[in-house]
Amino acid sequence: SSFQNSYGYTNPPREYWPVESRTETNTDVRIGSFVLGPALKDKITSFKPLPHDKLPTSAWVWVKLYNGVYYHSRNLWEPEIGDYRVEFFYAGGEGDEFTTVGKQAGQEIVPYQTETGEELFILHTGLRDAGEVFLTEHHHNRTWTWIYRLAGWFPMFLGLCCLSTLLELVLDLYPTVRSVVTLGMTSLPFSVSISLSLTIIGVGWSWYRPIVGLALLLMGLLPYILPVSRLLMAGPNRDHQD
Repeated sequence: SSFQNSYGYTNPPREYWPVESRTETNTDVRIGSFVLGPALKDKITSFKPLPHDKLPTSAWVWVKLYNGVYYHSRNLWEPEIGDYRVEFFYAGGEGDEFTTVGKQAGQEIVPYQTETGEELFILHTGLRDAGEVFLTEHHHNRTWTWIYRLAGWFPMFLGLCCLSTLLELVLDLYPTVRSVVTLGMTSLPFSVSISLSLTIIGVGWSWYRPIVGLALLLMGLLPYILPVSRLLMAGPNRDHQD
């Protein structure tokens, strides 16, 4: 482009732009004889550019086809404000196989309402049986669950790091409490954040899977229960010796 020096230049407000960027989606998307509604089309996230040999040659002189992209420009190599660029992408073509889980309503596939009130609506590429589909969704949900847990632990760890100086000053007044809280580790924020995360996760699991929830609660509280119990047992022994 001949526009080499941007100093002193500012773009005009968007309301004065001659064009705006937008994406057009085909309204009639089908898998076989079934129509895909907007909710199912939103689940399509993998797109490929339409091959160059499947694109028709432009009927207008001012629209040029280059490398699979249509350019509405006087000069392809000297773009100006107001020039158009149009690309075509597709998620699947004739002969491609997909697997969907939902409810048939006429010719359209719509979400299926489960007994618990949740929506069941799944779209996968390729032919899969029900077991494979739900196993894949299970692994996907489990992966994202651990990502969310790590994302929740990290801000807690950072917050405790910011308060570490204050916590150190308070715990220095109570050496016994300090030995319990730090679990014999040098990093106070790390030990406390791990224990709090396990406790919070355990509380959440207790409603759906009590055994798993109680196990996580025990893992989060056990490192503190053992030192506290030893301190409580050591107290009477000292009194007896005195």
